[in-house]
Amino acid sequence: FNFDAGYFIRFRRYIGIGFGIGLSRYQTECSSDYFTTTLNVTDIDGDSVNQNIEVNNLVQKTSLLYGDIPVFVEIGNPNTHQISFYVRLGAKFSFPLTYTFTSTGETTINGYYPEYYVLLHDIPELGYESNKSVVVTNDTELQNFSISMMVTAGVSIPISDYFILKVGANLNYGLTEISDEKLPEGDVSYYLGNCNSLLMSPQGKTTIQSAGLEIGIIYILDSKL
Repeated sequence: FNFDAGYFIRFRRYIGIGFGIGLSRYQTECSSDYFTTTLNVTDIDGDSVNQNIEVNNLVQKTSLLYGDIPVFVEIGNPNTHQISFYVRLGAKFSFPLTYTFTSTGETTINGYYPEYYVLLHDIPELGYESNKSVVVTNDTELQNFSISMMVTAGVSIPISDYFILKVGANLNYGLTEISDEKLPEGDVSYYLGNCNSLLMSPQGKTTIQSAGLEIGIIYILDSKL
């Protein structure tokens, strides 16, 4: 969901520039009924161990609210006399306002020690537990701002001498990483769900993106348009 209010002025008949201020909210949900993996690590006593990890019914929900400053160039001729088309190109500078994250599910961890041919389980002091509920113990901070490209195209419809209705489609494509921290490759937290596995993934960049429809009102300050 995005809401913007702004101002633009035409310096040629079909070209204008503008800026604004707004809010945007992004939500995503990642889930997995079941997965398993094995990591070769060193335990607290310095022994080599194959950690067997099982995760059931993992659900992670992320919600972000940003304050936005869009800057754009608009091509078109919105006016109070006839229906017209417009295209808007620009950039959006976004600043995080709120961030919420929840993670639920169950994990089971046991350890196989190939040197001793032994499998250890249900020893909490070594980190081996069965059907343990996921608890968020490690999470990321967000970058102070992010940058997105904006593309919008639509139609403007005059409804009075001062108001124009606009209807169109838009795309926001993030260019910068939004998370301030990534997990090291092979970090067990990535698999256990006790951190935001999407934002903190060591395997790539996470950006904000949206695509959808827009509807708005243009108020004409110059009635000669």
